[in-house]
This record gives sequence, C-alpha cells and structure tokens, in this order.
Amino acid sequence: MNIFWPENEVRSTVSGIITTIGRPFTVFIKTAGTPCPNCLGSGSYDPVTNSSVNSFCGLCEGEYWLNIPSGIVLTGHVKWNVEEIPRWTQGGISPDGNCVITILYNPAVENHIKNSDYFSVDNKILTLKGYKTRGVPNINRIIVTLQEQ
Repeated sequence: MNIFWPENEVRSTVSGIITTIGRPFTVFIKTAGTPCPNCLGSGSYDPVTNSSVNSFCGLCEGEYWLNIPSGIVLTGHVKWNVEEIPRWTQGGISPDGNCVITILYNPAVENHIKNSDYFSVDNKILTLKGYKTRGVPNINRIIVTLQEQ
C-alpha cells in the first residue's frame, strides 16, 4: 500500500502560515573585498602590498579592503523564548533572550543563514546559535535559533 503525501499542498500551507503571521528581520552577511572609498578616491592603494599607503585612514586604518556586512531582509515567524526573564521598559515588557525564527526553505536562504555575521530582529542584534531544516518527505522550512549579544 502506497501512502500519498500532497507535497505541493504542504509547502503552500507552510508558505501561507509564514506569510500571514511572519514579520521581517534582517540577516547580515559579511562581504569581503570592498575597497575603502576614502583611499580609492585619494589614490592611496598600493598594488604591491595590496593595502593602503594611508595608515591613518579613519575608515580602513590602512587595510584598504573592507568587510562590510550586507543585509538581506527575510520574512519569518519570530518567537522569543518565554523562559527568559522579560526586560521592563517604559513601553511595557520587551522580550529578552533567545529567539527562534521559522522561515520557508530555500537553498540560497540556508546558505545565507549558514554564512551569517549577525541578525537584526525587533531592533535587537542577535547571533546564530544554530539552525535545523524540517519537512517530510521534502524539506520545506528552516528553524533558526538566535542568541542575543
């Protein structure tokens, strides 16, 4: 006896749930090899040392190449860990501690998660603690666990 599993319906249902109750967050990925705009404009690049001749540059400090995080906005179901002690602010309780985000699976998104530098969720900076892929028989979502810095 074969069991029929409607994979297309499962993926569209997961997508509908994440779209309906999800909210945006930003994944920052470090990009390498961006030239320093100060040194580029002043012609301070030294091709022999592959660095800047201006060691007093306020932006690159003589390195010339900058590693600037590039942000990618994604939508996911954001849940803050309720076991953590809430932080009271003037506007009420602000969630504190670990955060779990469920997003729709995509190999490119998984690569961004894996190579992330940090995340911005609800105006908080978090780092990747781990992630898991879920779905049967095919992967249809990623569950990302974040730790507040």
